[in-house]
Amino acid sequence: MWISVIEPGSIATGIGNRRTKYLDPGSVYTDDVTTMLGHLDDNERRGVSPETVAATIVKAIEAARPREFYAVGSRSPLPFLLKRALPRSVVSRIIASQHGLKR
Repeated sequence: MWISVIEPGSIATGIGNRRTKYLDPGSVYTDDVTTMLGHLDDNERRGVSPETVAATIVKAIEAARPREFYAVGSRSPLPFLLKRALPRSVVSRIIASQHGLKR
């Protein structure tokens, strides 16, 4: 194997505190965007540390027989497995639901 993929879930980097949020006043998307950003920020706060992700990357680099796929972090394996097993429309509904959105 000559390539490995590291797919992290939410990482607690504090980026949510620095995210610029653009939304036009009176936008029909205000409720959905506010809900989704709240869920993203919560996921990020509960995410794994950057050090945990870095350790996984180092593990893959140093492995005598690296795996093709490394999923690390909060529930990270689940969406990637679902994408491979279910139709895109079903995965989209599940992800939307996880972010407080209704489809």
